[in-house]
Amino acid sequence: ARPKAAPRAAAPPLPGLGASLAGLDFGLAGLSPGELGAEADALLGARDEVVMTAATVDAPPRAVTQVPPRWPESARRRGLGGRVTLRLKVSPAGEPQEVEVLEAEPPGVFDLAAVEAVRQWRFEPATYEGRAVAVRVTLPLVFELEAG
Repeated sequence: ARPKAAPRAAAPPLPGLGASLAGLDFGLAGLSPGELGAEADALLGARDEVVMTAATVDAPPRAVTQVPPRWPESARRRGLGGRVTLRLKVSPAGEPQEVEVLEAEPPGVFDLAAVEAVRQWRFEPATYEGRAVAVRVTLPLVFELEAG
């Protein structure tokens, strides 16, 4: 017998579009926040597709399993260090998704190793109003050779 899946928690509430548009005048009849009514919030799309930012959640995601990046052999032989800044989405299940390189110094040396490692990480998901939510974060990884 297969175990029953746990019921999904209700989706967090969407931010109100009316509040986001407060004070804006588009100069178009029927498009002021007060005239849009209940249809305004529907314009934001499905709740499952909302991705928040670290600044808008109650608690940001926290890495609980970190796989260290594999140091490229060519960089190790040259004694080369560097830094890669990644942008990724952390799912409500704590999985990294859509991992991409924002910046790399030196370019092209540590990029692949950083992306491959972070794709294996697991996170305690971000929360908003007590529920796990998807959130987009920026993550710097520093590659430093240990002295010795």
